Amino acid sequence: MTFGKFDGLPHLVAPVARDAESTANLLDYLVEEMELRYQEFERHNSIETIAQYNLRFAPDFVMPRVICLIDECFDLLSDDNYSKDIGKSKAAAVTKTKQHKTDFEGSFNFKVQLDEEARNSILNLHQKGYQLDEIVKAVFNLSRQDGRSYKKFRNVVEEFLNSLKGGEEDDI
Repeated sequence: MTFGKFDGLPHLVAPVARDAESTANLLDYLVEEMELRYQEFERHNSIETIAQYNLRFAPDFVMPRVICLIDECFDLLSDDNYSKDIGKSKAAAVTKTKQHKTDFEGSFNFKVQLDEEARNSILNLHQKGYQLDEIVKAVFNLSRQDGRSYKKFRNVVEEFLNSLKGGEEDDI
């Protein structure tokens, strides 16, 4: 999935970042915004959340929630040029170490549903003798290097093919 199609939406804080440098700049901005919000909370001792702030000051001032979505996050985290800037975003649940990458599996999940065209393509390729990995590459343009996305799609293709055969896994 690419986020470019969301560029220009009126509620975006900034244009969609298309490279590591602009992503790091946006993360710097978000860290600064987060720090300003913490300072605002400190000015009002009893406020600890955005919801509490908005209850107290609405409708005169409403603090919006800001959401940041990053595609290819691990590539950015492994880039030494930007990892120092990104390290500041720990409060936003993104951490970076050289040996360990943050596990987002429990945080982000998606369900793959095969449309009629994908099912027909999968079935056609399988009947031609394509292996499971080759089918996933041909239909979804994913390979093992794509990590969890690849595994998710591979499992869905495998389940689809098994459902056609009554669960005979050995034939796949």
